[in-house]
Amino acid sequence: MTLPVRIDTVGTVRLGPRPTARPFYSPLALDGGTLCVDPFAPDAPPFAEVDDLGEAADWVEGVYGPAALDAAHTALAEARDGSVSRRDAVDATVRAAVVAWAPGPRHESVTRLATARWLGNWSPERLDPALLDLEVGGLLWDLDGIVPDALPQARACLRGRAGRLLELAERLRRWAPEQVSDGLVAEAVMDSVLAAACLLDGDPRHARLLELAREEADLRESGLRLASSEQRVLVPFLTESAGRGGERLGSVDWEQVPANVLDAAENTVRWSTAPGRDGGRVLQVEVAAASRAVRADGLGFRAYHPDLPLPVALGRLTGPSGPGGTTLHGEAVLSEAAGALDPAEIVVDVFDASMVSRPRLGRAAVRAARERRAVRRLTALRRHWATRDGGALREWAQAAARTAQSLDEDAAVSGPDPLGARLWTLVLAADDTAVSLGAPAARLPERAAVVRDAARSGDGPYVPRLRDAAWRPTVAEWLTVRPDFGLTRA
Repeated sequence: MTLPVRIDTVGTVRLGPRPTARPFYSPLALDGGTLCVDPFAPDAPPFAEVDDLGEAADWVEGVYGPAALDAAHTALAEARDGSVSRRDAVDATVRAAVVAWAPGPRHESVTRLATARWLGNWSPERLDPALLDLEVGGLLWDLDGIVPDALPQARACLRGRAGRLLELAERLRRWAPEQVSDGLVAEAVMDSVLAAACLLDGDPRHARLLELAREEADLRESGLRLASSEQRVLVPFLTESAGRGGERLGSVDWEQVPANVLDAAENTVRWSTAPGRDGGRVLQVEVAAASRAVRADGLGFRAYHPDLPLPVALGRLTGPSGPGGTTLHGEAVLSEAAGALDPAEIVVDVFDASMVSRPRLGRAAVRAARERRAVRRLTALRRHWATRDGGALREWAQAAARTAQSLDEDAAVSGPDPLGARLWTLVLAADDTAVSLGAPAARLPERAAVVRDAARSGDGPYVPRLRDAAWRPTVAEWLTVRPDFGLTRA
């Protein structure tokens, strides 16, 4: 695989393929630039935009390797000399180079940090925020000197989590390395122990953290940390509940609200109409909030009817009616213009005042639903990969292929859809991995073979490799599928 390096007219350096719209990338602000990791292919080259190559040189080399840094320096020097290899109207490229993709020693840590943050913001599955914070804290500590203010951020993530961290570390400490089913995940816990021992001086548990950190340092120096095996675990998957009779159901458009405020599942918005004063009607709305953060400030809803260009109702959401509740409520009077129209065709869009933008309705709403579906496919794939269940991966590949086919059919009318290409590459990755785990190959449509051939020739999209360390599950995901860390009594 190759890595493109481009220089524009003002000296901005861009490395890697351009990212598409969120939620299909995870940005990280680094010294001298910004890095965007693709959670759908974390083992692929990330995209970087570098404003100051001198300041960013350490992480450019650490993430992309020395050849990429040399190519960037050479192209930048030639561009400043006035040498132009080509012009691109999109990003004003005046100099370009291509080098072989050879990830540097910092690629895995940067990718894991970006992925953990992305999961915290976008995962529709409920991951423990404390576990995500613990892992992010350890990664930030490791990336000090690359991420601005890394140590204060790491300390903020770890503060108040020492008890939870000690609990996990003590559980791992009682087992020999060969009894831990995924040493890489267990090592992530101990990375956070090392970070906490350095950053949480003054915490009541600091002395014990320091003891564990010293033990861990000795283990790593001796080469005993940590072994890994391919034990398989089957995990049930919970499906979403259906709506109650008479109410309409809808979903929150993730682009309209901040992450982690409202429930990210589908069909979490309920609405119905009821008689109001003076013979009119009111719209009553309920929205499920995230279990860990119930906040109604700035949240509102707007209702549309397909026959009218403007909203037929606009209202605010208020907090839960009782303590411990997670359902937000709102009510608004329907406009007179909606009186003669079928109320069953009303659709409700939930938004935050700080992010308010044009609602995505009609074909745009379909697009929003596809984006959410793609994220759900990805998080389900990550879960199946964590269980090392070849049969589940095979079934996932077949189901995702049907979704990819439907996207291809729509693209024949509306034009190429990057979601379809993304899903096809994940289908191939899941099928290859399922076969490597002993499952029979999935029965895939002919389109999958076309995508595979194009990828092998270098003309098609990149097919991820799930066995790459960049795909390893976070501690939060791991303990969801293996609450005992996958410990064995071998």
